[in-house]
Amino acid sequence: MAHRFLFEVRDPGRAESESVAQHLAQLDLRLIYSSSRVRLFANQPDAMRRWGKTVAFGHLFERDATPLPGADRSGILDIRCPAEVLQHYWGSYSLCFESDDRVEIMRDPSGMLPCYYGSWDDIFYVASDVPLLCEASGQQPAIDWHELGRTLYVNGLPQRTTALAGIFQLLPGMTLKIVKGRAEETIIWSPWTCVDRQAPNLNTFRQIVLDCITAWATQFPSILIGVSGGLDSSIVALGARHHAELHAFTIATGDPRGDERSFARGLARALNIPLFEATYDLSEVDISRSSFIHAPRPGGRAQLQAYDKLLVDLAKRHSANAFFSGVGGDNVFYLSNSARPLVDRYLMGGTLTDLRSTLLDICRLTGSTPWQVFRQVLQIPRVPGPKYHWRPNAELLAPAVIDHFKEEQLTHPWLEGPVDSLPGKAAHIAMIIRAQGYMEAQDRRFPFDPVHPLMSQPIIEACLSVPSWEACRGGSDRSFTRRAFTGDLPPTVIERRIKGGPDHFALQILRSHLPAIRTRLMDGALLRNHIVDGRALEMALTEASLASGGHYTRILSLLDTEAWIDGWSTADLRPSWL
Repeated sequence: MAHRFLFEVRDPGRAESESVAQHLAQLDLRLIYSSSRVRLFANQPDAMRRWGKTVAFGHLFERDATPLPGADRSGILDIRCPAEVLQHYWGSYSLCFESDDRVEIMRDPSGMLPCYYGSWDDIFYVASDVPLLCEASGQQPAIDWHELGRTLYVNGLPQRTTALAGIFQLLPGMTLKIVKGRAEETIIWSPWTCVDRQAPNLNTFRQIVLDCITAWATQFPSILIGVSGGLDSSIVALGARHHAELHAFTIATGDPRGDERSFARGLARALNIPLFEATYDLSEVDISRSSFIHAPRPGGRAQLQAYDKLLVDLAKRHSANAFFSGVGGDNVFYLSNSARPLVDRYLMGGTLTDLRSTLLDICRLTGSTPWQVFRQVLQIPRVPGPKYHWRPNAELLAPAVIDHFKEEQLTHPWLEGPVDSLPGKAAHIAMIIRAQGYMEAQDRRFPFDPVHPLMSQPIIEACLSVPSWEACRGGSDRSFTRRAFTGDLPPTVIERRIKGGPDHFALQILRSHLPAIRTRLMDGALLRNHIVDGRALEMALTEASLASGGHYTRILSLLDTEAWIDGWSTADLRPSWL
């Protein structure tokens, strides 16, 4: 099952609440650590590690990818602050560090284990999921309509604030310092510290990636892995292929562009992995339910319901303890069609021969002419200062909402790089930030642990040290990674350039339910609260608009948002996959 935890932080001497323990016991969470200020409740006691007054919960590995044994390991290292844990270990975890005057909660840089917090009656609760926060605190948070509008506007940028009043997200690589009933967030891990490191050679990089995947595979008796026959999921399958109970699956749409089964079959044959094939089932979609009801902000799509239900069914069928995916691979391996690598190479003193080589690589990759690439180069920031500006999504939002939020700069701690930072690396980091948002998508109430090995900290750090122009060398996307795994994967994977996806199924959902969707959105809470533009929405909800492909992604988002609003308004937090 997925790891679930809750830290309760209170002033010393304050009596412990028995009701918290009783409520959490009903969810199979037990008290596994207690001090004068902190209690830790969790569903898997063996996932706790302890060094003196430092307590971590989750999956932890040594820097050489050796799994760190669970239970109390007092005295292994003299851990004096959370930063020292980052130096010696990696994984998917949160930790609590107690000192004389404060308590610090840290979320690891991978972001694989979500972390949310709130404070009620002078007690801080920090948990893996919001349903746990509600259960422990006895609170039912109200929807924050202002922040809900922000969520729709910021276009996937992870934020500290959420769409539930009083609920906050601790971002990856951040610590929450609690001192005398007050809390402050500070950054403890920055991707920019990795950019100037010596890049690994291809063999070393390959070994880092495989070591991380293998380390994850040792943690579970049975693994279900989603594969498409694309580069990222194939690398994960390669690293886990020797696991005795590894089962792969692939899911297709009814349209050839969303059918990747032939690629998945080729991979399964090459690695000798059993493969289950399925197609998206329209009957598994209920437009009145949200696939993101577990989260403190909307962010789901209706098609996720069909995927999640299949996933849960297969996990039960194979008694799988974990679900592995290639999520985040495009981001950490830097899949980019930008001219930024050319600017990076110029700023790093590349010779004319170097610059010509990278220019031609970008032309081959994008199909652009050199002049088209040069025009894009002129638009890329090169002077000291921020090198990446996050683009919002104002699609179908009310003009007043757009006018309000466009005055605010979209920021994130990791976007604040050195003044002389490289624009290609800034974009690379922005892509990793976007991947962090994907980590919130899967419900911690799943009967298995969602694992995305390519988001492991050592892999992220290694990828950030690789110059951006190496990611497009030879005119291939993710070129450095492709070259590292050329001898391990079939040519159909290494040479593949097309990507599939569930777009056809998404449009099928909209067309099949269009009258009900139109009614739900035009009579919905988003319009009543002046968050969406009613006239623009009405024009988008037509067969003609859908036929042209216009707005369908946003419409699916708004549809799931309405279901999310209904769920939190009525305290109906049942998973959509049940």
